[in-house]
Amino acid sequence: MALFAASLGGAETLVTHPSTITHAEMPDEEKEARGFTNSLIRIAVGFENIDDLIEDFKQALEKNKKIKGKIDGNEKKELEKVQKNGNEKN
Repeated sequence: MALFAASLGGAETLVTHPSTITHAEMPDEEKEARGFTNSLIRIAVGFENIDDLIEDFKQALEKNKKIKGKIDGNEKKELEKVQKNGNEKN
């Protein structure tokens, strides 16, 4: 199973969001210029079975498609606020 995490020191597969984790302090204009957009994710592949990883990502993408279709503009802003606050606590 892929984990969402800031540390890349382990042997497990990790998914990170550079724009809000590793480059959170960088000004938005600079992040954009360097390619760290809000839609960019980083995947550090570990030692798990490749078929398990593929299935995990398929499930996650399907779930994301279902959730994304149900979120309106105000809910999206609230979700982003919650995500931002969660990252500040870590």
